[in-house]
Amino acid sequence: MAVSRSVIVAAVAGLVCFGALNTLTTKIQFTLVSTGSAGEIKHFEKPWFATFAMFAGMAFVLLPYHFSESRKKQAMASDSTAHLLASGNGEAVSEFTAFLYVGIPASFDLVASGLMFGGLIYISASIWQMLRGSEIVFAAIISVPGLGAKLHCYHWIVSFCV
Repeated sequence: MAVSRSVIVAAVAGLVCFGALNTLTTKIQFTLVSTGSAGEIKHFEKPWFATFAMFAGMAFVLLPYHFSESRKKQAMASDSTAHLLASGNGEAVSEFTAFLYVGIPASFDLVASGLMFGGLIYISASIWQMLRGSEIVFAAIISVPGLGAKLHCYHWIVSFCV
């Protein structure tokens, strides 16, 4: 199934727009001040709440995804192997293994997001966004000796563009 260029352009524009909006609204959230019960001025510097709010928002996407998957399963009910998750070599993967494939990286992403939002409190949003994008460059550099990955020319070009 070919994806049209307009869908790709819309997706990239959405990622850039909503990624920037996420950073800006989080930074605005951290610059809000209020008066405490004792009359002192307090900043809303709660990076873990911001992380929770972001991940809770992303979790709402699971509802339409689950609905879509249940409709696909109903449509393929006649095929006995359609409900199994398949690995690259065609073997069935258990639900627990599939959960670990997603859960372990997601937990690292949760911790990394909390720490990044903690850093956003102390630096400007523009510098934070550039440092966040540099993750791609460092992941490419570290993957060569760490994972033994062979990076092709287009990998280095994209890393340079980032």
